[in-house]
Amino acid sequence: MQKQSAPAMAPAVDVTMVPVEQVLARRLQPPRWRSELCRPVTDEHNFVQLLASACREGDAERLRYLLNLGIVATPRTNQTETPPPLMLAVMYDHPACAEQMIAHGADLNVAVGPDLETALHVACARGGCQITRALIDAQADLSATDLHGRSPLLISCVAGQADCSSILLAAGASIEQPMAGGNPGATPLYAAACSGSMGCVSLLCDAGANVHARTANGASPMLVASQEGHLEIAMLLSSYGAGRGAAYLDGHGIVTIPSEAEHLARDSGNTQLLEWLQASYRYSALHHVRVLTPQRAVALLRSGCSPHARPVWRVAVTKSAPSLGKSPAEVAREHAHDPHAPAAKIILRAAEPWSIHTHALWGNNQRARAVDLCKLGYLLAGMFGDCFRQGAFIDVWLDRVLPLDISWECCHGCSSSSSSSSSSSSSSSSSAAGARGWPKGPKAPTRPSAPDCPPIGPAIRPTKAPLSPPPFTL
Repeated sequence: MQKQSAPAMAPAVDVTMVPVEQVLARRLQPPRWRSELCRPVTDEHNFVQLLASACREGDAERLRYLLNLGIVATPRTNQTETPPPLMLAVMYDHPACAEQMIAHGADLNVAVGPDLETALHVACARGGCQITRALIDAQADLSATDLHGRSPLLISCVAGQADCSSILLAAGASIEQPMAGGNPGATPLYAAACSGSMGCVSLLCDAGANVHARTANGASPMLVASQEGHLEIAMLLSSYGAGRGAAYLDGHGIVTIPSEAEHLARDSGNTQLLEWLQASYRYSALHHVRVLTPQRAVALLRSGCSPHARPVWRVAVTKSAPSLGKSPAEVAREHAHDPHAPAAKIILRAAEPWSIHTHALWGNNQRARAVDLCKLGYLLAGMFGDCFRQGAFIDVWLDRVLPLDISWECCHGCSSSSSSSSSSSSSSSSSAAGARGWPKGPKAPTRPSAPDCPPIGPAIRPTKAPLSPPPFTL
């Protein structure tokens, strides 16, 4: 049987033999879409359709060619069902096309679609940070509302777009602008808590959003988080002091009837959230170890929130005295090896006895007292004529004396914030004493006169010159 010969292959084209004029003609040949536009475009409707097609497909080159033709389309500021070219560029996430339309004066605030959304609404809902910045730089309306009364910031919180929310807040968007319809009174924080967006909730709380704001029907961010079963969001809101709804106290200030948040958590079937709500009723901000960032944990400690403060544990109405709950240090010890709770190690570090290495984690009053005592120690060490004896005295003073004198009980900033309004007023005098940074009882000593100095460090052993007050500040 005779083998069938393979078809002969076409000879390779030698590019070097092609005339240069033909190569340049092929390279300079306009795209197919440009040849279709060789005829004059005079119909405004046809021109807008061509713009819309280029924006929908993300063809920035074609869009630039059309815009350079010099045809001006009549701006439409009224509500329309047909998306204009800018809206199509935003919807299909084509930043280059959107920026060109913005540069050529496209209407930024036209309301489109069944929900009457602006381009900024759509960009925030889809997480288009680049387009969002371009719209804001072009002075798009930050407070524009759609058919349901939702602002762009609220829309970004509903969609969980924390990056867009950050851009809007930096541009000056109102953090408390409520919904005008649908759910009247709902703020962006309420929307973020309802949708379960931890990033948006954290961003808004850090920016100072009102955690107590309620809607027209009395719902708050804490209540909607409990209803939806968002445990970490409920923790974060609680760390900022969010209320849990009506609860009833007995004569000792102990809760006897559950709060609204507990009822909602029980109805939603979220047992873990319900147990945490019951156990954390009197928690301070520092107790919320799982949701604290390292920066916020340090700020709370330096403001005087004690890692050893114990809240009154919630018990039923009995004749027995109420027991005490866990301290922040004990809660942090449970999460010491949790990579998602970086604040735990910081709190445990602050719970150790005072030292020059943990000085920066102590409260304002404790740090001021440490500075005073350190200066006093240097003045006392100056009575020794021998430089080495002076250094040894300072080492003992810093390593042995100061840790015994400085304690978290010198400040009551945390305990006062975690106590309920029904607590007795007998602690007001002790709180006033603690606010000065000195223990209760003896009169606070006067500060020794010494110059201001740099940050705390290890004891310095002088070699020749007599000992002088150390470089030491808060």
